[in-house]
Amino acid sequence: MISGSNKISKREEINELFEQLGEVLEQGVEALLIGGAVMLELGLKDATKDIDVVCRSEEDKERGPFEESWISNFSDTNGERQLVRVYYLATLICKVHCVWVDGYRHLIPIPKSIDNPTIDSFKYKIGSILNYPLPFQGFDEAHHQAGIKIEGK
Repeated sequence: MISGSNKISKREEINELFEQLGEVLEQGVEALLIGGAVMLELGLKDATKDIDVVCRSEEDKERGPFEESWISNFSDTNGERQLVRVYYLATLICKVHCVWVDGYRHLIPIPKSIDNPTIDSFKYKIGSILNYPLPFQGFDEAHHQAGIKIEGK
């Protein structure tokens, strides 16, 4: 049974919360435990005031082949979808649908339209961040090669 205090200090309390959650869900979800509860589990913290969880359903696992004409501008014409979730603290801010291109060298936000491949400045910034560890790979060159325009540029 969950204690009456404002803090969770036992692994069993976390397990009980998940069991209760499982009883009320209509379908299964993948739940990733994050934050203080993980630190409690690892013995790095004595208690936590809340349980931070990221849940994914089957529809969130949007991965698979991607086919639009602009992807043929790369030497490797295979693309794979990747749904990117943007969080601030534990709050989901938005989902950005992206595609890995050119042999997984670049992760590019998917343009609004096939006929006029354009991404807005927010998606451009997200793409820049996602590709940042690989600046030598050339994110700007990649979306230019794909023929994708940036709104306002």
